[in-house]
Amino acid sequence: MKKIFVDSLVALFAILFLVHSAKANDSIRLMATGRDSSNDYTIVGDMNSVNKKAANDYKRRFGNPPGTQWFSDKNGFTSYFKVDGFINRVCYDKKGNWIYSIILYNESKLPKEVRAIVKSVYYDMAIVLIKEIQTVKGIGYVINLEDETTIKIIKVNDQREMETMQEIIK
Repeated sequence: MKKIFVDSLVALFAILFLVHSAKANDSIRLMATGRDSSNDYTIVGDMNSVNKKAANDYKRRFGNPPGTQWFSDKNGFTSYFKVDGFINRVCYDKKGNWIYSIILYNESKLPKEVRAIVKSVYYDMAIVLIKEIQTVKGIGYVINLEDETTIKIIKVNDQREMETMQEIIK
């Protein structure tokens, strides 16, 4: 049951992230909060205006990356920040409880055991982007692979099981 729940969450967050990323020109502000389809959100500004519990958890997890932007909506708080050129997202509820994080990075930061699983099957494809989705139920990965003719999007769940989500012929 846990596996199905984590798989579903990974797929849901991957779809939400792809939809928001596709709409988001260069501006983090256009991404809203990623939790619902309404644009009813407020730019909070700095961490001092965020729920104290959320701010403390954020500092513990990520430090204080430059350019961090905070938003609030009816559900809580969302932070966007860039690391190595990738926009990352962290969401908290109104009480400051961490809900999920979506961390983006390239192949060099992918855990070796996950990389080995992926490369054992897709050894001829380049890993071009990783979306690490962290929830209270576990960690999953949505991995974009590419070769000369194909783009594949796969997911690897916290049980290290791999599944193809999408395949696109160039």
